[in-house]
Parts: sequence; structure tokens; C-alpha cells
Amino acid sequence: DWQFYIDQQYLEGFNMDALDAAAAEVGEKLGIKDYKVSVFLSIFYPVTKVKEFGIVDGKNLDLSLLEDRKAALKWFIDEQLKGFYAKKYEHITLNGFYWFTEEINYGDLQLLELLRYTTDYVREKNLITTWIPYFHATGYDDWRHLGFDMACYQPNYAFNQAIPDVRLFDAAKTAKLLGMCIELESGGTENWNVERIKKYYAAGALTGYMKDAAHMYYQGGVPGDFYAAYKSDEEYLHSVYDDTYKFIKGTFDPNTVKFNEEDLLK
Repeated sequence: DWQFYIDQQYLEGFNMDALDAAAAEVGEKLGIKDYKVSVFLSIFYPVTKVKEFGIVDGKNLDLSLLEDRKAALKWFIDEQLKGFYAKKYEHITLNGFYWFTEEINYGDLQLLELLRYTTDYVREKNLITTWIPYFHATGYDDWRHLGFDMACYQPNYAFNQAIPDVRLFDAAKTAKLLGMCIELESGGTENWNVERIKKYYAAGALTGYMKDAAHMYYQGGVPGDFYAAYKSDEEYLHSVYDDTYKFIKGTFDPNTVKFNEEDLLK
């Protein structure tokens, strides 16, 4: 399964190849020489129940063993790097790796050492690690001690209409306190989904994460909500595409969004 993921990244004409081609087109149309976009590759969680991971350095790894788990992760990182650099992309810069699970399983007594090994190994490659825990996920407030170089916080506001608007402001306050950024989440293309992603942008303009923090986005499976908005002839849905551009550029006007004042007082 891990090998399949690696292979998918470098399929001819897809994924990384497609991103490199798209970045080249953007650079050409903007008149920017050597235009590049940055990417992170993923690091999966080696679950301990896997007793026969596969052959690495002549050994079939047993992921219940700490050293074998380290070997699996080192192999996974190395194979992705080998694939990336073999492609000699001209318009993609590799920034680092993303730890895939969104919470820390402290019941895994090997995990803290495993994380430290992994994050140190990535830094040896002159790359960084990033993590995106969900709202109040275990370990979210300990991301630096866990070894990550960067962390982004999920408000998880987009997916449930019962969650009050104050969630966005609580998440922003926590993220700023902990030195994190905020993930901008789109939960779909219905009108209430559109309203919610606009509120992420408005909260970012009001609290500062629009201009003062890195941005990461969730938009569902490919081709994704932003693409659907771009292609849509429905004015309100299409406006998400324009608003996303404004937010990235730091010009989104929060006055175009109305929050529930009662929610904000809770």
C-alpha cells in the first residue's frame, strides 16, 4: 500500500508531473521566470498490528518492533525523495513532509521516540515536518515537543451546521497562542458550505491569520470544492473562488460576511 502511494505521486502526466506543468503555465502567463510552487509529501503511521510490512534491506519488517518501524519510515521517506529528485522537476520545490494522522495516540508507547526519530531524520535532509491536528486532538498543544517544525490547527467548523461561529475565533486564539496556523476547510458546495468557508476568511481577516500566518486548505476529494466553484455558473458558489483569491492576497473584506452575534457571545 505504501509503495502504491509512492508510485501514484510520480505517474507520468499526473499528480507531481501535472503540478509541475501547471506551475510552468502559471509562470509563463504571469511573466515570472523560474516560478515555483512548494509541496509536502506525506508520512504514514506504521500500525503495530502489521507483522509483515515487506522487505527492507533484506528483512521483512515487523511493525510491532520499534526499530522495524523506524526502518519502515526511513525507507518510506527515502523512496519518496528518490522518486522526487529523479524527476528533476523545474517548477516544484520540496519543503518537507506532512505527518498524516491528525491526533497523537499516546497509547502507542513507542510513538514519541518514533516521532523524534522521524522528525530528526527529515531535518537531516534539510527539510521540515508539518502536522495538522483536528480541533482539540490529543497532542495538539504539544506539537513542538513532539518534534514538528510547523503545525496548523483545524477548527472543524465547516462540516457541522450546529457548531457556533465562535469556534473560528476560539481556534484562532488558540493557534496564535501556540504558534500554529489555521487550516481553511471547505465542507462542500451547498449554500451553507459556501457561507461557512467565507466565515473562515472573515475570521482570518479579523483575527490576523489572513496576513500573519501560513495557510493550508482542505477542499474534499479531487477535483475539489474550489475547482467546482471556479467552474460553477451559480453566482454565490462561484464567489468562493474569487474570495479564496482575495484571502490569499490578504484583501478579503470581512464586512461582506455576517456572523451570528449571539454565537460570538457564548
